[in-house]
Amino acid sequence: MYKLGKDCDDDCEIAILGTLALSKPILDKLRVAEIIDRLAPANPQQEYSHGQVLTALLAARLDAPRALMNVAEWAANTHAEIMLGIPADKLNDDRLARSLDVLFDIRHSLTAAVVAEAMRWTGILPDRIHYDPTHITFYGRYDDSKPRSKSATCRSDSKLPAAHLTRGYNGDVCIQLGIAAYVDDIGAMPIAVHCYDGNRNGHSGIHDQMELLRKHHTPLSDNALIISDRGTFSAEHLRVLKKHDQAALCAAPWNDYRRLFDEQRTRLNWQKASFLSQEQQRRRDSNSSLPQDDYRLAVVKHTIAADKPELAVPVRVIFVHSSAGEREEKERREENIVKIREGLKELAAKLTRGHPQSTSASIQKQAVRLLGKRDAGKFFNWHLTPLNEAELAALPAPRKGFTRPTHRLEWTFDANAAQSANIYDGVSVLVTTAPITWNADQLFTQYKRQCYVERMHHQLKTPLGVSPVFLKTAHRVEALIHLLTLALIAQQAAERVYRQRSSTASTISQTSKRDRTTADQLWSAFKTSSALLRHEPPGPTISSCLHRHAHRLATVSKVRNVWMARWVNNISYARG
Repeated sequence: MYKLGKDCDDDCEIAILGTLALSKPILDKLRVAEIIDRLAPANPQQEYSHGQVLTALLAARLDAPRALMNVAEWAANTHAEIMLGIPADKLNDDRLARSLDVLFDIRHSLTAAVVAEAMRWTGILPDRIHYDPTHITFYGRYDDSKPRSKSATCRSDSKLPAAHLTRGYNGDVCIQLGIAAYVDDIGAMPIAVHCYDGNRNGHSGIHDQMELLRKHHTPLSDNALIISDRGTFSAEHLRVLKKHDQAALCAAPWNDYRRLFDEQRTRLNWQKASFLSQEQQRRRDSNSSLPQDDYRLAVVKHTIAADKPELAVPVRVIFVHSSAGEREEKERREENIVKIREGLKELAAKLTRGHPQSTSASIQKQAVRLLGKRDAGKFFNWHLTPLNEAELAALPAPRKGFTRPTHRLEWTFDANAAQSANIYDGVSVLVTTAPITWNADQLFTQYKRQCYVERMHHQLKTPLGVSPVFLKTAHRVEALIHLLTLALIAQQAAERVYRQRSSTASTISQTSKRDRTTADQLWSAFKTSSALLRHEPPGPTISSCLHRHAHRLATVSKVRNVWMARWVNNISYARG
């Protein structure tokens, strides 16, 4: 806090608020504290409610990743007592942990209620949902963590145990986190989140997520489109969505549809897709000499068979050809062929030299390791051939310390097979049950927006700092993850509203492209924000003078700065 000059009132000071000046009004707009207190009423003996405590923790994590024990220090430095109505010394780690225990019992209902407020604020009507899981790694022991038992009914909140922290597919102790989001040209908006056991796959993850969506969230529109990646694809997933009048758009494993591609290859009608990445658009706009890549699409009607005819699922299979993918796969294959060929030559020479450690068994292991999982390995055929007596007799005497070889390494390369593999380069597959009103080009454009959800994974893991987590129990870990997803919802809602209103405020001549200001830029603009603090009865009051810091968004246009000034100029706080 800083004193003002002599020309100002003696009862005024400059208060450094930091990002709390932005976080507080947004969390109020989403009614976070009010919703928490409604779902988990405080004990009358408690001086401060769980809503106040958890809102303070949310604001602290929106500012920067910090341990629970450091929240009180942050609150003291940012005038949280005035802004949030709770003294800094009441935000100790024990008090925060007890509130996390309460949050765990209402985590799904709380997220759904906050999302409903965010949807009202941003004007979202989710007719399509993007789903993508990620894993969150942890360190230490969580002896209280147990695998979840299967249930015939959809469990949530206090009835659903904490996700099991266990070793996942990457070998690390982790839990899986699925995020369902609405995505459009403006950006992504989280709609629902769900934690599940670290050793479970995307099939069970998306099943549980859709059950929670139907139970807690605003009902999706008929024929809502559910978009997900290859790890979630299964015939059962398509059947469940169809049962609930919802459509699916999934990437599918290539090997499952390679035979269909071979059968239809000569009859496919390829059409150029309208989707172009921002980099490809830039290359075209600037007449760049770099490759101008594109996508082509071909559609085949297909039926996923089942044991019972009524369980068969009619789908459209969309084959996608990427010119960039074709070039990259061809270059990678050629590189691997060269590596394998040179490696086999080296192994053959090593075996011929007769080094005592280069036995037929060791050479065989090295050859298997050389081919590994490379696709190019299937074009090579190799074997160890024992030398006959005449061949052994014709060998020169070995050097000192060496032995006569007993085998030779022979190998062949199938050039025709390598050439025929080119027809699959750059080809991937999407499967959809969407109605015919969604054409292939529209569906492909929607699928390419999956990267927005992946960006939110990065946002959750890095700026919001979901790890490292220093908590003693698995249910507190999951409660903190759900709290951080509320922070993600607040960021994405603010980002969306800012982009919507700044685009509205801009004229056509002032902005030729959509506003891409990010939540990180918005919060960074308020890192050193301050306000006028007046010491007046019945308590200190912070005046609405934050607009002076609008210029800190140096990377955005003047029009956006004007909107920022108007936005923050309407913020006023008073402690009664």
